[in-house]
Amino acid sequence: MPDSGRHDPGELLRALERSASQAEWTPLFTDAFNRASLGDDWKIVRGQARITNGWLRVTSTENGDVYAVIRRPFPDSIRVEFEARFPTGLERPSDLGCFLGGDEHRCDTAGYCLSFGSDSNTCSRIQREGVDIRLSAESVAEPGRTYRIAAEMVEGHLALFVDGRQVLNYLDMIPLAGAGHDHLGLVTFGKGAEFANVRVLTHSSPAKTGTFTVADAYCRDGLHDRAIEKYRQIAAAHPDQLLGLMAQCKVALALMADSRWSEAEAQLRGLTTPAKGTEIEHLVSLWRGRSLGMMGKIDDALHSFGRVQDATDESGIIDEVAVECGLLSEHLRLEGRWLESGLCAKFLFEKLQTPLIQTAHMFGTYGQRLHDAALFEEEYQAITRLGITLAQRSDRPNPISNPTSARARLAFLTGRDEKAERIVDGLLQAARARGDRKAELSAEANMAEIRIGRGQYAEAFDCIRDFAGTEEETCPLDCFGWGPTLADIRACLNVYLGRMDEALDDLDAGRISKGATVLRMALAAELWRRDRKSAAAACLDEVKRAAGRREFEFMVLATSSIRGEVLQEALVEFVETSLQPALQPQGMFYAGLALWANGNDGAASLPWSEAANAAPAFSPVGHWVTCFQGRVET
Repeated sequence: MPDSGRHDPGELLRALERSASQAEWTPLFTDAFNRASLGDDWKIVRGQARITNGWLRVTSTENGDVYAVIRRPFPDSIRVEFEARFPTGLERPSDLGCFLGGDEHRCDTAGYCLSFGSDSNTCSRIQREGVDIRLSAESVAEPGRTYRIAAEMVEGHLALFVDGRQVLNYLDMIPLAGAGHDHLGLVTFGKGAEFANVRVLTHSSPAKTGTFTVADAYCRDGLHDRAIEKYRQIAAAHPDQLLGLMAQCKVALALMADSRWSEAEAQLRGLTTPAKGTEIEHLVSLWRGRSLGMMGKIDDALHSFGRVQDATDESGIIDEVAVECGLLSEHLRLEGRWLESGLCAKFLFEKLQTPLIQTAHMFGTYGQRLHDAALFEEEYQAITRLGITLAQRSDRPNPISNPTSARARLAFLTGRDEKAERIVDGLLQAARARGDRKAELSAEANMAEIRIGRGQYAEAFDCIRDFAGTEEETCPLDCFGWGPTLADIRACLNVYLGRMDEALDDLDAGRISKGATVLRMALAAELWRRDRKSAAAACLDEVKRAAGRREFEFMVLATSSIRGEVLQEALVEFVETSLQPALQPQGMFYAGLALWANGNDGAASLPWSEAANAAPAFSPVGHWVTCFQGRVET
């Protein structure tokens, strides 16, 4: 397996690598799983586990990440070794990994995840608090084959090894360590993986306490002024040295952690000349760019990111451009600055040449930001340019499955239905020419959805009528939002056309997919209102189980509201304070559903009116709101 080469340059990293390679490791914990039950040393988070012939099989109960956590704290310098494999026959195997520097409850969202065979077995990656920071798509796992995997963290240097070869590494300037970051465990996804012979080791003869250990701890604990004081003391003690320059950088990082963006920008601006020609020159520019963005100077921020990418071909630095731009996008999103957040996403997809933003995972994370931005800027052109950019990258190792289809979807979601129809028609003709039946079905579904978006329900139904009852109708497709299958789209149309009983028959017969979330919520509300409580509860449980990590809290509140277990006001408050604009109409639709399902028709009209005012008329939620508002009025 080749070395990915995606690492950080610099003598500091090389020194850490030499230190780690020369160190002796002493075992702290071992487990060969030579027993029938897991025992008290382990805790399974969001999943279930069993032991068979020395192999621990871990599977998710929520169609997401699942963790086997060791119930004890560990020191900062740590190495985890284990054997792992995907069972043969899994539809979407994903993740043979572990987390370090986390805690017993939040796992890798409080630390790092180092994983082989990630993102549906398309890459290896390192994540920091859920954010991809290094990724390699050069190798994938062969189902049934056993791999020897190791992950280590030494003074902020992280490395992932597969069968003795290093595939990824990363240096964190302020590492996650100490109390609150002292737990570790195994990680997999969905249908799971099998693990054996776990060993946790630490340095037997560690180097002297790191220069920045105390100051970094202050910074992690939110004691930013004390951290800054310590960093400045280190800088004063090492003038004109790389160590002193790093200390000055950490002053800026502490200011950024404390949201003191203008002070951080001034600090970094002052370091531009001292850092020139050193291995941290580009990092200083990137950190300054993030500070400028948070100060409202988004054009200057993106210009800084662009200059760094143009100035280097070092893959690790280009990865850092993506990380910093992504962090800026996330900070802006959390502050409700949706257009600026979308501009960062636009830069990520259009400008950067790195596997970090070429996966379905990252497209799902940042693609929606383009939609948010489009809500605020009518002539926003990122949709078209994004599609062109992705289409030109047909040789990248882990592409989005169909960039042209992604462009059509985004064009549709931002109100460009004629443009979407032209793209879809091209997809349909191309699929027929090459005999690709699944692509042809996706295009047929997209055509039906475009007609739904225009309110042409009968015409849309005619497009897919001939597929009713066929196996093709339940085949997962690349759809726009009414569900991932033709059967889902047909059920939605039955509801819109006043044939609710036919849609419920499809639900009872299992023809509606788990991914048709809004449809299932609408049908569950109908069942609840009809006093078919057990059927409604089963449907709502399926919705909750299918929810991803990011939307799980939202869907728990929404499903519980329909059951009457949570006050509708709690759901509304969450929608208004925690959901991004593109999802708020959906949240308000669910709030109205909860009231309507429990017989409060008059009160349901208020959140539905708010949803109707916020949802684009062509969006799926816009049509659901119109449908249910019409039922109340009649």
